Amino acid sequence: MRRGAKRPPRPNQLYNVLGMPEIHDRWHEQSRSLPLFSKLPQYRVEAFRGLPAQIAHQTWVVDNLKARVARPHAIAQACFEQRVLSLERAEAEFSAQQMDQARYESAGMTAPPIAPLRPSDFWPSCFGLPHAHDDASPICAACHVRDGCGKVEAQVRTKVAQRYGSERPRDDEKLAQVRARVARLRAGRKAAASPGAAASERGPGSVMMKM
Repeated sequence: MRRGAKRPPRPNQLYNVLGMPEIHDRWHEQSRSLPLFSKLPQYRVEAFRGLPAQIAHQTWVVDNLKARVARPHAIAQACFEQRVLSLERAEAEFSAQQMDQARYESAGMTAPPIAPLRPSDFWPSCFGLPHAHDDASPICAACHVRDGCGKVEAQVRTKVAQRYGSERPRDDEKLAQVRARVARLRAGRKAAASPGAAASERGPGSVMMKM
């Protein structure tokens, strides 16, 4: 925005920015000093359903703990206070001595209860988005809501086409802008190359001198 941009960056642009080594270094440095995890109730142990995102989050918690030397107090917080890591996963990742100490330090640690979650609370963020569903994608094939997502995605595409006359209105708009720029460029070149344009550039004085 400071450079004059009028629109926020698109996801692919953010991905490119986050790939910078400096940002990666800062992120890993922060990970080694702070407990970083999601506070969404979908990632609590009592809401665990074995979903890929939940497994990935538990892996992230384990890696974060190991980056902070896996202190027993931090393990106890993750398992008993924050409840973002199951005891079974913790026992598989850390030594028996660390877990014994973590259980000792967990005395008095409790987690606030979470409200009951609806099935829709476990939908992935791409659920029903136009053109996001792909039967050939291994990610979609393993998704627990792939059937419902495919039906909703088809309905959304139909409604988008009814409203905008196309299933990809943004892509069509960009294509129309490109075509308009090309047409203006060609018209400008054609006008510059025409004899009338050359005479007008010479001006009336040059014509009189030639006569």
